Amino acid sequence: MTNQIPVWRNKPIIRLTTSTVLTSGRNNLGHITVQHRGGGNSRRFRIVDLRRTLRSVPAMIMRIERDPFRSAPIALLYYSNGVLSYILAPRGLHNLRYVYCGSRVPIEPANCLLLHNIPIGTYIHNIEPRRGLGGVLVRTGGSKAQILKKTENFAIIRFPSRRT
Repeated sequence: MTNQIPVWRNKPIIRLTTSTVLTSGRNNLGHITVQHRGGGNSRRFRIVDLRRTLRSVPAMIMRIERDPFRSAPIALLYYSNGVLSYILAPRGLHNLRYVYCGSRVPIEPANCLLLHNIPIGTYIHNIEPRRGLGGVLVRTGGSKAQILKKTENFAIIRFPSRRT
């Protein structure tokens, strides 16, 4: 942990966040239904791009941030066309590094590829089971899945729970 990149703990990019409503344990009538809830700091929810829709546009990692609603850190990307977005940050990611999304990109942390372009035995995260759905599998902090076998249309993946 001594070689770890420091995590940005200041304010996020406001246009990439939304506000949340904290109920403090109260129902729609204002009555307390859950005891010992409430108080705490106000938090803003970061909008994370789980689809990575900007293909073939290189992006530079500006900083690694902490998200109060997630166990995984997030990375702020600055695309070469001027767009800002957040992504889930895997281990081995550092500031001022370029990441790519497309069909012929190198296999490195935070690059986005199709499953048939990734070799067997590679560890992956933020898996999209169907095209256009967005990443819904293996998204928590420190989790990873491994590609065990591939056919022309399917891939067998070992999940963190050791199920395939």
